[in-house]
Amino acid sequence: MRRASVENEPWINGRSRRLVDEATCETAELQLWEHVIDGQREHELVMNGVFLMASYNRNSSEELVRTLLERLNGKRNVSVLIGGLGMGFSAREACRDANVARVDIVEISPVIVAWNRGTLVEHNGRCLADKRVNVIVEDLYSFVSRTGETYDVIAMDIDNGPALLVREENQRVYSPGFFTRVKAILARGGAFAVWSCSKDAGLEEAGRQVFPICEMETVLEQHNERRFTYFLYIYWNTEDCKWKGCGYQRRK
Repeated sequence: MRRASVENEPWINGRSRRLVDEATCETAELQLWEHVIDGQREHELVMNGVFLMASYNRNSSEELVRTLLERLNGKRNVSVLIGGLGMGFSAREACRDANVARVDIVEISPVIVAWNRGTLVEHNGRCLADKRVNVIVEDLYSFVSRTGETYDVIAMDIDNGPALLVREENQRVYSPGFFTRVKAILARGGAFAVWSCSKDAGLEEAGRQVFPICEMETVLEQHNERRFTYFLYIYWNTEDCKWKGCGYQRRK
């Protein structure tokens, strides 16, 4: 999810916006906004007054899953775990791949799940109705700690990265201890990816401590004549560095 101050967000100021829905749950106060850009209806998610993400800001969420599936080289019956539903763009991308057999989505907010099944279906392609999709309303840390499932792809996008948390409790998912647990449920040859709004030395170090192969990719997005760079940290559960763009290997 994308995090920035609503008041300071340049593409929000001066635009006519309509509050579609708002709700308060155990974890946050949530708002769903709508406005029209160049004749196109768009939506924005806001949590505790903080801008999370928008329907016009989707490329990096899609790439988070796409880049991993492409590198599995046609592997069949792929199982995918997505941490953080957002507006459903990562989930939709997973459902587009015919080789994907199962998509488990862990989202802490039942409100966000409901919006994805309602207002946001025009953006996410009704991906939650796909028979391969299973939505688990739970904290990602708790789910990864208890599950006995194994996944070929695990994608995490629940914050703006460790430097800008949506919930302070989320700091623990960026630790080597959590990465170790992720590796335990990651299939041999599988990959774990983390979305971040900036380069982060902690993500590199946690990856080096746990995974044999780690890399970082950048994704460029443009909106309102501005360009934004986002970062995908990718960790491979294999010793074979055969993928193009491999950034660094674990320190021995």
